[in-house]
Formats: sequence, structure tokens, C-alpha cells
Amino acid sequence: MNILYNITPLLGAETGIGHYTRKIVKGLEQHNEVRNIGLFSTHKIHSEIPELPVIPSATNQVNRNSFNVKKIILENTPNILKLGYSRIIEQRVGKQLNKYYKSFIYHETNYNFLPFAGRKISTFHDLSILHFPEYHPIERVKYFEKRLKYTLESANHFITDSKFVKQEMIDLLGVAEEKITSIPLGVDKIYKQRTSKEIALTLSKYKLLGTKYLLIVGSFEPRKNIKLVLAAYDQLPSIIKQEYVIVHVGPEGWNYEKVWQEALSLRDKNQFISLGYIPKIDLAHIYNGASIFIFPSYYEGFGFPPLEAMASGIPVISTQNSSLGEIVDNNNAYIVDVDDIDLLCNRILHILSEGKSEIVSKISHGFLTSKRFEWETTLETTLEVYKKL
Repeated sequence: MNILYNITPLLGAETGIGHYTRKIVKGLEQHNEVRNIGLFSTHKIHSEIPELPVIPSATNQVNRNSFNVKKIILENTPNILKLGYSRIIEQRVGKQLNKYYKSFIYHETNYNFLPFAGRKISTFHDLSILHFPEYHPIERVKYFEKRLKYTLESANHFITDSKFVKQEMIDLLGVAEEKITSIPLGVDKIYKQRTSKEIALTLSKYKLLGTKYLLIVGSFEPRKNIKLVLAAYDQLPSIIKQEYVIVHVGPEGWNYEKVWQEALSLRDKNQFISLGYIPKIDLAHIYNGASIFIFPSYYEGFGFPPLEAMASGIPVISTQNSSLGEIVDNNNAYIVDVDDIDLLCNRILHILSEGKSEIVSKISHGFLTSKRFEWETTLETTLEVYKKL
């Protein structure tokens, strides 16, 4: 069996799709039923999987307004020139794919295909771009819409991370049910319960040793609904805010400026710390040091962070919409609504102030939930989809 992958998601800061791509490619490249693996990005053919990017040293004071020449040039280049250049490069890569990899199965781990004449599988992680186009850059929306028709018409099969997204593809995109396989993702074994001694060095590295904090993980963008956490925190009694701060881990995302200004006002009071993008082992330790993990997202195609927090043995507060309903429930988490500031505030106070036996029960159920999601199962089920082709 010969498999071809687009590894573009591995070329920058690794988000959920990049993590998925790396797990699939690395997990199957040594499988005895996979003979050859081809790798490419939208700009060239690759001979190997790139290593995870080097993470700059943490400062606890992420500067989102830093001077970046490359970023300024890209932001000021007319979109028509950027799109034209990308189209030329993609066409060149597409010709190489059809010349050298025509006998391969092309698995696109990030939605839409590049032109390819052979057998094709696409993973759709979510349809947020259709529900909430305002939560995505306009260029991303246009690119998705432009490629979508070709992908839907030419795919031999589709994979989704959740049953929720599978049903959305049936209802919204008209894809036949038998052409979609729902394959839940896994929780890395790096996320586990650790002692305070085990995490002390990492907490010290980020100047969090001895700090009590509420943790949020994810990109600073509208869909993640971080504004709800900031608003609920602002309503907490002063004595609580003197004792607990908010810690954020994740990249900038998109269209974050308004919420970031709100975060800065809390940072000026020493109530908010953003660590930016950090190594996974550090994140695992940061989970362990948290008093509460909060995930108020409007929409998710899967939802790694709640599972990572559950595996780490900390209380979880989460919304339950979209695919999150397949992960969080009243047994393993405290459920909130996406716009209910008062409810989130009360959930935080409840966990910090009372209900110890109840919290222990939810943590125990959360730990069991996390054990149901294993990458080994994801890989074997994905391989079965390949076999069908």
C-alpha cells in the first residue's frame, strides 16, 4: 500500500490539524502494510517529515505587537498577487504528484485536495468555516469555497473526527453516509497525572511556581470564546482574583485584537499571563499545575484540550455544543453555555469553594473518558479505510 500526504500543516506552529497529520504519518510510516509514503506541501515535494519547530524561550509576557518584517510584507501584499503566486506553485506541485505518485492513495488531512488524478481520501475536521465564516480570515473562506466542489466530487472517501461532523457533512454538503467514516482521535500519553515535584521545574521556568491559576488552552481567536472567561473572571470576588490568575497557552490565532486588549487590562493587574505556543511536555506540566481548566468554545470538530485536561486529572469546565457533546458530559465536567457569564462565574466559584467529593468524582470520570481515546485505534481504523480503496 502506497500513501501520499500533504504535510503543509507541519510547517508552522503545530495546531490540532498539524498534530493529527503528524500522528497519522508517523504512526503509519512504519506499519508493515504500508510500503511507501509520499510527502508534499503546497510548495514542494518533501523527503521527510519536518521536526517540530523550536519554541522560543518563554517570557510570561507575550508581545503580540512586536515588529515582524515578514508579517508586515505579507499583510501589505495585495491578495490577488498572493493568490496568483500560490496557484502557480500549487499547479507545479500538482503536476509532480500526478507524475510520480499516481499509484498512491492521497490522504488530505486538511480538507481540500490539490489536483490529483488518483484515489483520494479527505479528512474534514469541522465545518466551522460554513457556520461561522466571520471567525475565519476572508482569504481562508474563499480558498475553502473554491476548492470544496472539487473535493466533494472527486473524493473516494471522507474521514471525520466525530459523529457530529459526519452528520453535518451528510446534512449540509449532501455527502452519502457510506462515503464517510467517523474516526475519533487520541490523547497523547504525555498527558497524565503528575506530582507537584515532577512539574516544579517547568512551573518555575514559566514563573508559575506557587501560583494558583485557571487555565485556557487554544488560539486567541473568536471561535474559542476566550472573552467569556475574561468576563466571568472579572465578576469573581476580589479575594478570589487576588489568589487566582488566568493562564493562557496557545498561538495568536486570528482577529484576536479586541479580546487581547481586554486580556491586557487584566495583565496590567497581574491577573493574566499568556505563555504563547510552548512545547508539549511543558503544556502537560502546565495542565497538572492548574486548579481548573476552562474550554468555552463555540464550535469544535473534536476538542483535544478537554481530553488532555481530563487525562491530567484536573477539573474541567466546558461548553457541550458541536462535537464536544461526544467528550464532555455532566459526569466528567461542569457544563456551561457559550454566552452565560454568570453560570461560568458560579461554576468557577463552586469548584474553588466547595463540593470536594463531587470534584473528585468528575475527575475520576474524566480520567476514564480520556482512556477511551487512543491513537492506536485511530491509526488502525484509518488503515482500514485505506484498505477499502
